[in-house]
Amino acid sequence: MKKTVIMALILMVTPFIVAGEVSATEINSYSNNKTLKADLKVTNVVVHGSLVRGCNIAVNNTITNSGNGSAGGFWVNYYLKTNPTSNSYLIGKRYINGLKTGSSNTQNTLLYIPTNMPLGSYLLMASADASNSIAESNKSNNKGYSSLLKVVGPTYIIFDKNVGGDVLKNPEINKYIPKTSFAKTIFNLEKSGSVMLKFGNGNGPKVLISAGIHGNETEANIAIMKYLEYIKDKSIKGTLYVIPFDIPLDTAKNTRFYHGHDPNRIANVAGSPGWNIIQFAHKNSINYLLDVHSGGEVTSKGLLNVNTGTSNSQEVKWAKYITSTSGCVSRVQPLETGMVRAEAFKYNISTITMEVERDTAPTIVSALTEFKMIKAAMKFFKFPVPLI
Repeated sequence: MKKTVIMALILMVTPFIVAGEVSATEINSYSNNKTLKADLKVTNVVVHGSLVRGCNIAVNNTITNSGNGSAGGFWVNYYLKTNPTSNSYLIGKRYINGLKTGSSNTQNTLLYIPTNMPLGSYLLMASADASNSIAESNKSNNKGYSSLLKVVGPTYIIFDKNVGGDVLKNPEINKYIPKTSFAKTIFNLEKSGSVMLKFGNGNGPKVLISAGIHGNETEANIAIMKYLEYIKDKSIKGTLYVIPFDIPLDTAKNTRFYHGHDPNRIANVAGSPGWNIIQFAHKNSINYLLDVHSGGEVTSKGLLNVNTGTSNSQEVKWAKYITSTSGCVSRVQPLETGMVRAEAFKYNISTITMEVERDTAPTIVSALTEFKMIKAAMKFFKFPVPLI
């Protein structure tokens, strides 16, 4: 009796074991033939703003997983290309920590346009899983393109490597100049030497703006940086060179003196910052030089110092236009050996020294007065200026 019961139990259990083995085999066979895969698709690439060298741009982009399987983490790379088959310039990337089937990830991604990016027209391409780490059913839709875009902006030049400094150590520079991506680019470059920015197509007047040869005249730097922010993406008929910080080393220290000397009295000394500026102007056939300062006992409307000249000289015409447009005043100031204006005079470069009050007026008030004067000075050449 006991033996019969045992055999019956075996017979009852065995069919369930066999049935279970057959079911597992069928499932494994189905899974092997129907592996679930992701399908990453770039569905939207829209750029907001101009592509300016040395500046950030915002790119709205959407990545969708339209496959039957989930995707693990992957990178989205962003490139500039002259056409879909050309060489690519990688300008940034972002990481997506996985996408479930049917889900999307949309983001405004900040990207940086390198200072040395060649000018011209480009497509911005977003490439999902550029490293090819995700198994997908379709790789052909991993790329998406913006409309045709144009890279614009100045040429950045490290002008004088001997005078580099961190200008943000100056509290007034730190306080009054907005920390835009463009400004940050200039601030970072100033650590390696004074920076020169070049604008224009070369078909017109050649103008050089030199700002703040004295490191404690921050109104000049603040005003010219405000003008640079406006023109960074503008077209200029002619050539405009701008040195926003003549001696970053001294601006960082907020000092008037360069190695114990007034730099605006040693521009005749070879290798000095002022000498380097004048030699550049001479060698590059600069027609006009605007020497931007601030100082004491200056009228609230601003002041121009000019050389003795006839009423027909271009320098006098330039000065008259600035005074009539901005409301500032002008005076003839005797030339002293070693002044930037005096050394420029030797090469027949029309030069104006621009001054606003430094000591008794709020910094930002004087900087805005100087900005108004700079606008008038540039409008004389029909260079772009803001309306306000």
